[in-house]
Amino acid sequence: MGFRFRKSFGAGPFRINLSKSGIGYSVGGKGFRYTKKAGGGTRTTASIPGTGISYVKDSKKDTKKTPFKAAPPTSSGGRSSGSGCLGPMTVNIILLLLVAFMGWAFLKMLPQPRSIWIALAIALALPVPKLQAWITRTFQITTPWKILFAVVFFLFGGLVHNNLIHFLVIAVLVIVGVILFKRKQAVQEDTAIEPIMPQRSEESCMLDNSASIPKTDESESVDQKFSDIKNKMDLMAEAFESELNSIPRVDITLSEPVQKHYLKDMPSYDFSNITRTTRLDSIFPLVFLDVETTGFAPSKEDIVEVSAIKFDYGMVPVSCFTTLCKPRKPIPAAASAVNHITDDMVADAPEFRQIAPALTEFLSGCHLCGHNLDFDLRFIFAHGAELPVGTRFYDTLDLAQLTIKKADIDNYKLETLCFYYGVWRRNAHRSLSDCLATAKVFTHLVYDKTSRHLDEVSE
Repeated sequence: MGFRFRKSFGAGPFRINLSKSGIGYSVGGKGFRYTKKAGGGTRTTASIPGTGISYVKDSKKDTKKTPFKAAPPTSSGGRSSGSGCLGPMTVNIILLLLVAFMGWAFLKMLPQPRSIWIALAIALALPVPKLQAWITRTFQITTPWKILFAVVFFLFGGLVHNNLIHFLVIAVLVIVGVILFKRKQAVQEDTAIEPIMPQRSEESCMLDNSASIPKTDESESVDQKFSDIKNKMDLMAEAFESELNSIPRVDITLSEPVQKHYLKDMPSYDFSNITRTTRLDSIFPLVFLDVETTGFAPSKEDIVEVSAIKFDYGMVPVSCFTTLCKPRKPIPAAASAVNHITDDMVADAPEFRQIAPALTEFLSGCHLCGHNLDFDLRFIFAHGAELPVGTRFYDTLDLAQLTIKKADIDNYKLETLCFYYGVWRRNAHRSLSDCLATAKVFTHLVYDKTSRHLDEVSE
């Protein structure tokens, strides 16, 4: 029982939903609809018209709150100068409508057949990393495809047919969009908040008392404090690089390219958990594995770098296996932007299928660990390597999700976990560096779960 209010306004494939909870919207038509609920969360509906068959996926509102410090008072008595502006979420929605309507209106001015122009526009837009980055940065969303879907649906609209009206509407929307975007930037700058660093236990933090930042007098400048912090980070990063370079590298024997595998033939495996009752000596020998690739699909993309570091009892590094690999096609710019591996660097490197037998031999008889290890295992298997038999698999992504509360960390990416545990390095997203970083994160996770140090485990 109680008062309810619900009202919808539709225009082509777009619908605005008003309710007591707020404003929501949905985009789509027969067969597909994406809905943003007023109270938070999303719903994606896909169906086959006329059959009664449909698929519905609901996403609940993310209730996680990131701790923050209040913004310092401003000269206007504690209120931000942008407090009278629209909220960032409202501006995001308006900007979304702006982009979608402009795309739909522009389509009406294209000559027939429009389907060719649509296909051409999508084909040119999809592979452009800068466009994806711009959408993500501008609208502050992690899935720019929502915007793309909205534009595509509006392209199939068809409400206005007068080209002069199109030009006038687009001109007005461009002006409104520029104003809203500048206002949004003003809101973000005026209401900027300082995040609190994640809380870490004294035992698990690498910055112990001997390496902590010395206390300073109030008279010491802020620049000096930041300089001290940067110096500490540089020293730790240099220690990380020194440790990485000191690990002996195995000689890799090249062989004739092996046959690729079908993923459907990949042996099944489960990731092992670690508890207080786990015998830590049973973890060793342990190999940390990481690959860098040209994309995300193992059957279509290639490996451009693979590394593995073998540890023995007491987390003592024994040897490492690392090499660049030459892909079948040029490395996409989006991949190079992440791992900094270019075509020139891999020009004289062997194909992965030539070193797959050597990697299989290096992994043999060891347990495996990695961050999002399933990704690495699927790639090496698809390209000809064999997985060890009778081994255990550990994933620091799974272990971190079981160990660290969501409220204490932004996400469970490797770089975030390194920051959380005080692991500083320079060459992120290079496979050998990621292997050692994963090993250090794994050591901290094991301690947090068992209160035991891996470097004290003996045979």
